[in-house]
Formats: sequence, structure tokens, C-alpha cells
Amino acid sequence: MIGLAPQGFLGLHAAIGPEVWLPLGAERFVNPKSPDLMASASTRLNLCGSLRPGLTFETATSRLTGMESELGKLSGEIGNRQLVLTSPPRLSLGNVNPVDESFLGQFQMLSMGLASIVLLVAGLNLANMFLARGIARRKEIAVRFSLGATRWQVVRQLLVEGLLLAMVGGVLGLLLTEWAYQWVQAYYVTALEGMAFAFNSHPPLDGSLLRWTFVCAIAAAMIFSVVPALRATRINLAADLKAQVGGSGGTDGWNRFFTLRHSLMMAQIALALVLLFGASLFLRSAKTVLTRALGSQTDRSVVLHLSYDSKGELPKAAIVRQQQDVLAHAAGIPGLESVALASGMAYSFSLEYHRIYRTGTVTQSLPRDTVSGAPYAGYRAVSRNYFQTLGIPLIKGRDFTVAESTGAESRAVAIIDNSLALALFPDEEALGRYMVVNETDPSGQRIDRTIEIIGIVESPSEEVFETKSPRRYYRPIGQMNEPDVILHGKVALSGAVADTLARLRREVRALQPDVPVLLATSLSDFVYGNLNLLAPKLAAAAFSGIGMLSLFLAVIGVYGVKTHEVTGRTREIGIRMALGARPAEVLSLVLRQGGRQTVVGICIGLILAIGAGQLLGKMLYRVSGFDPLALVVVAVVLAATSLFACWLPARRAAKVDPVIALRSE
Repeated sequence: MIGLAPQGFLGLHAAIGPEVWLPLGAERFVNPKSPDLMASASTRLNLCGSLRPGLTFETATSRLTGMESELGKLSGEIGNRQLVLTSPPRLSLGNVNPVDESFLGQFQMLSMGLASIVLLVAGLNLANMFLARGIARRKEIAVRFSLGATRWQVVRQLLVEGLLLAMVGGVLGLLLTEWAYQWVQAYYVTALEGMAFAFNSHPPLDGSLLRWTFVCAIAAAMIFSVVPALRATRINLAADLKAQVGGSGGTDGWNRFFTLRHSLMMAQIALALVLLFGASLFLRSAKTVLTRALGSQTDRSVVLHLSYDSKGELPKAAIVRQQQDVLAHAAGIPGLESVALASGMAYSFSLEYHRIYRTGTVTQSLPRDTVSGAPYAGYRAVSRNYFQTLGIPLIKGRDFTVAESTGAESRAVAIIDNSLALALFPDEEALGRYMVVNETDPSGQRIDRTIEIIGIVESPSEEVFETKSPRRYYRPIGQMNEPDVILHGKVALSGAVADTLARLRREVRALQPDVPVLLATSLSDFVYGNLNLLAPKLAAAAFSGIGMLSLFLAVIGVYGVKTHEVTGRTREIGIRMALGARPAEVLSLVLRQGGRQTVVGICIGLILAIGAGQLLGKMLYRVSGFDPLALVVVAVVLAATSLFACWLPARRAAKVDPVIALRSE
């Protein structure tokens, strides 16, 4: 090690990046299988740079022609290189498309939208509270005016009160931000612990966040306090000095139904329905993703990541023998149905892709220019019983023999999945035919290796977000140079996974104490915490939490408005009961108006939710943005909770003693 990068440095990415940087071309000293990046035939090298001030993308692109010509002379038989100038994405990993920032970029925008809606719902609650307090303080404000206070002085006082309340909320929000940051950071670290990535995020309580919170608090206080303050100071001095403290103002009918407070309450109900509907869509999407990812083959599977890199001085045959010793010893552990070795694990970004093209016999050659049209397929080296252990059905042919799996048989063979079989031999039988793999040998040279196809398996669904899985082919692990291997085990009983995993790790460490065990976990835990599934789970968790928060705020808003309304109508309710109204009729009176307002809010929310579903549809996995069942369920839940919030003050109103109510006047 010759240096340390600054804390938080992740190269071109914003939150996820490598942990170690090597000199260009030094990767082959760490992994002999890696191709030579400095070779003229290499296609893995990405050039990174920055434009000079004043230089546009268009101008820079026009100057690439000369560089393409020079690179074409170096590339030889591969042909001319094409240089494309792009802006690298900061949120997606391994994607060079400058437009698509992947799900994480969309999730960033979605989070800001959700936060804005919740702030709006909370602001509407705040405005309702200020309106209620303004009505309750009409007599106090009238007294202030009669003593010589100007309207600006009273408005300024009310705005300062709102600002103080908003600042207290901002401080509480910062504390919650710190807690949420710790949770997200721990989640990221757990998700990335089995991968060669590091996670970094700026500390949440930095200067920019404090300034942003301060600005939002002031803006919320000004926006949601100014209208209640202006309404509270619009008084009739003579009438308000005689008014009952806390009176409602005496409106009735449609005027009472569509007062500003009731309109804000209905807006809260509508926004809460939109957020709850979004939460239901993302929960269904996350459930679909997890169901496909976890499936039925991961609940009883355990994996150990074993690294033989430190034994680089040993010959390949010696390392293969040690790997086979581990495999044979693990097969004898009670509780394991089957075990297998592989060069990678599902959902771990471990597939290595090669060009593959068809050929008829071992001796048949193929012109070089046909390689450019050959399909890519992901490669994985596996041992015998790998497909049985992972539950991948063998459609045709046979599994690898013991000799092939251990490297004793040198004849090059492979098992391919049905999608690769259809791509190579669409009109013929692929079993027993040969394919040519254009790969890199340990010396870094590109070679064509002719391989016999001995079996065909189903395509495993390891790529969750792809419409169909990438093509794959499997080679015997004993014939390949794989210093890093994954030991897969299938546990007989699902309830014994933890105990079997612990025993398997102990046995492997005792057998080969000098071989590092980089990871030991159940396959379901590894898949569940994988980065591929992080985005939909975060979106579901964020939408669910914010949806429940908006529901809580809406219920509090409805309860507050109805409580204040009932308090202001105490004299009216007392007169009704004195004239013979029964408590049930009073209860029905309050609930009817609350129910109608709830229906209006839900109808508005349904229209908004349908529009929001169309916008969110692009972020959902195999879930339509229009879900009538979810709309109905969310509407029923919201209506029930809103009516419950109306029922509490209505119940209190039904218990009003008419004598006490009339005496309070």
C-alpha cells in the first residue's frame, strides 16, 4: 500500500465504489485470469476525464475522429474503435448510459417528492391549527386592536409563533434524520458485506442540511401561517368584543361544509390516499421481486466463500485437490442433502461474459469476422451436483462426471442453459454439438476454445429486473483455474439452516485452517440483502412509512377540526338537546357532515391516485400502476380511520348536558 484516499472518496460514484485502487495493468498480478488491460485487444478500459472550461460536449465529440483513427491502427484485426463522450452516472453501478441513472436516481427524485407531500400534509395541519387558534383568539385580538395595536403588529406576532413552532419541528426532524441515516447506513453495509464495494455517505448533520432545514422551516411557517394570520386579524371590533370565546362564527349549510378549515382537512385526506396507494403499489412490487428472487430454492441453501488466492504458489492441480477435499468432507456432514462448488453465487455480480459461436465438429474452423455477431453468455465453473443442489432442472443430457469435475478428464465439455441452446442452434439439437468460446487465457491472449455440449439446463432467474435471464454456460470447476470458490449446501430441514451452517463453517475451518472463509450465510439472507433488491425494498419501506405518517397526520387533522367544530357548536348542541334531540341524533349530525367531507376528500384522492399510479408505473416491477383493488382497500381504510376520528368528538358532543351548555353562554 502506497497511499490512502480521502475519506468518502469513491471515484465517479456518489455512494458506492471500490475499496482498493490499483495501477493500470496491475490487476493481473492480483488475479492471473484477468485480461491485460494494456493490450491492444482489450475492450474493458474506460477513459475518464474532464472538459476544459468553455469546451462543450459537441465540440469535444467532433475532435474524437483523429483519436479513433489512431486507436484503429493499434487495434489491428479487431477493427476501428469508436469513441463516445458521455457523462458517467453517479448513482448506478456498472452502467455507462449517461441518461439512465437506474432505480437509485429515480428513487432520489421520488424521495424528494414524498418529503414534499408529507411537508404539505403537515403544513395543512399547521394551517388548520392556526385557523382554529385564530377563531378562539378573536376576542383577544379584538382587545389588542382596541388598545391601539396595528394589524401588522398582530400578524407579525402570529407569524413569529408559527416560526417558533416550525423551528421546533425542524430540530425534531434533524434528530429523526440522524436516526434514519444510521439505519440506512447499517442496511447498506450489510447488503454490501459480501461484495467488493464500499458504501459511503456524507454525515447527515452537515452545514448544507442545516441550512436546508432552516430554509424549509421558515418557508413552511410563512406559507402556512400567513393566511390564518390574515384571517385572524380580519375582525369586526364591536361584534368580536361581545363574542363567546372559542365561538365558531355561526356559519351553516354549504358555508359550514366548505369552510377553509374543512377544505384543508379534505385536502389532507386526498393526499393521504395518494401516498397510501403508492405505498400499496411499491409493497406489491417489492413482494413480487422478493418472491422471484428468493423462490423455493434458497430457503434451505447455505453458502461459504472460500479464497485460495493466498496459495498462488501451489500448482493448479494442488489447489483443485484441496477444493475437492473440502467438497468431499462437507458431503459427509449430517443435515446436508447435497453440496457443490461454483465460481460464483446468485445475485453477486460474479458472472464473467464471453462471446460464443457455434461450430459443427472439433476440427471445424470458423472465420474470425463471424465473432462480432456471436452472442454473449455468462460463464460459471461448477462441480458435479451443482444443479441438483441449487434446484436447477436438467432438461437434456447429463451432469459432469467425477473425472470432469475434478479435472482428471481433460476433454473440454460444458452444460448450457436452454436460452443459449436456442440462440446457438435454433433449428437443431444442441446436445452433442460443439461451441467455440472466445476467451482470455491466463497469459492474457484471446483464444478460441472448442467445447462439447453435454447437457442443457433451465435458465435460472438470477437477474431480477430483466425480462429474461442472460444466457449461461457452465464448465467443470476442475478444468478451470478458480482460486475463489463458493461452497453451496442444501440443508435437509429448513429449521436447521443456522445450526448446519455453523457446523459446516467449523468443519471447513478445522480441515483447512489456512484458507480464509470470506462469507458464511444462508443463501436467502444473502439474496435478501443483495444490492439488486435494495432499491425496491427501500422504495417500499419509504412509501409505507411516509404513507402511514400521512395517514396519522390526516387523522389528527380530522380529529382536530371536528373537535374544534364541536366545541364551537356547544351552545347549538345544547339547544337541540333541550328541544328533545336524542344523543344518537347529535352523534349522527356530527358524523354525517364528517362522512360527507371524507367522501369528498377520498373522491379527489382517487383521481390524484390514478394519475400518480401512471407516473409511478415506470418504477414498479411487474405491477400495474392502476390497481382497482388497492384503490378500494386504501379508500376503505382511510374512510374508516377518518370516521373514527370524527366519532371521538361526536361522542363527546352526544354527552353534552344541555343545562351546562346553555349556562356556559
